[in-house]
Amino acid sequence: MRSFNALTQYLFELHSRSKASQDLSTAKRFAAFLEKPQNDYPTIHVAGTNGKGSVSLKMATALQLSGYKVGLYTSPHIHSLRERILVQGEPISEEYFCKRVEEILSFAKQENLEISFFDAMTFLGFKYFQEEKVDVAVIEAGIGGKYDCTNLINPCLSVITSISWDHRDYLGSTLEEIAEQKAGIIKYKTPVVVGPRVCFTSINQRAAELDAPFFSVKEESSFYDVENTALALLGLKHIASQFTLSDNAIEKGIAVRPPCRFEKRGNVIFDVAHNEDGIRKLLDAIQLHFPGQPFHVLLGMSKDKELKTCLNLIGAKAEVIHLVKAPSPRGASVEELQQILNSLCHDHFRAYSTIQEGMKHAQGEAELLIVCGSFYIMDEAKTSFQ
Repeated sequence: MRSFNALTQYLFELHSRSKASQDLSTAKRFAAFLEKPQNDYPTIHVAGTNGKGSVSLKMATALQLSGYKVGLYTSPHIHSLRERILVQGEPISEEYFCKRVEEILSFAKQENLEISFFDAMTFLGFKYFQEEKVDVAVIEAGIGGKYDCTNLINPCLSVITSISWDHRDYLGSTLEEIAEQKAGIIKYKTPVVVGPRVCFTSINQRAAELDAPFFSVKEESSFYDVENTALALLGLKHIASQFTLSDNAIEKGIAVRPPCRFEKRGNVIFDVAHNEDGIRKLLDAIQLHFPGQPFHVLLGMSKDKELKTCLNLIGAKAEVIHLVKAPSPRGASVEELQQILNSLCHDHFRAYSTIQEGMKHAQGEAELLIVCGSFYIMDEAKTSFQ
């Protein structure tokens, strides 16, 4: 059996080659091989462009503090793949990870099935939650919803946090088309709660067609955690008939935030805003909390994001942009980022060969430094924090 590090490396290689599925037929075969573990416990399904991880953690924490054994499946991760699969807040063990991933990969080879990075992680999580006998699992969708392999679950609640531009190659060229993909998680007569900016015909129509009770957060905010908190609270309200939740547990649960969501350390804020909507909300939050204060940005991005739009938004506000490469197969090179900034006539940037070097220079120069972009720059950026 391969070591955890070797398997992690292999899965990342799969990740660089993986494409989003256009049906669930292969996913169903993997689920059948594992004896459909996702059907053995209640689930909550969370989809959307931004805010999924925050809403999922808030709801899972409230359930756990109310005395339930809770599984939580989210992505991406900051430090280790194990963070994506938690039970009672504790990551899956390396031993279990290796054992089950080898079994899943062996089945794929035996049946000549193409398995993606996300498929392998999802079915690992489903099986782990079954064997850990969780009372409930909160499952964050990957890309979209309709054809995402997490959509094999039959949840007691569906949540759609937000709709904005992301993964256009897979999800569609209009926001309505993207919304239609997210609407795929809505199930027959299953309550669905949505964020305040989720106003799309395809979502409303699907809820009506499936007789799914539909509820929406009304209040918008310039700080995204306010909206995520309201959405988690609304979701918890609509599972109260199935789970006994204490007021104290709810209050504490909805107050938590995952790492690197406007996380302040000294003069540095770490935030995984990595697409157009996320960057806009981050800039709004900076203005809200630090009105008029100059700031620098250290940035690394993935190639498949709206790079030109994101860089233009940041370039219009930041004093200096410090460019680094995200250490993942999909990370955009600093040369690519430089070319885009030059084309936009933004010349207030510097490029670095390592994240450590970028952090050292940026933190030394900036009164306020914002580290944002890809999840995959956060671990090294935090390690380099002075």
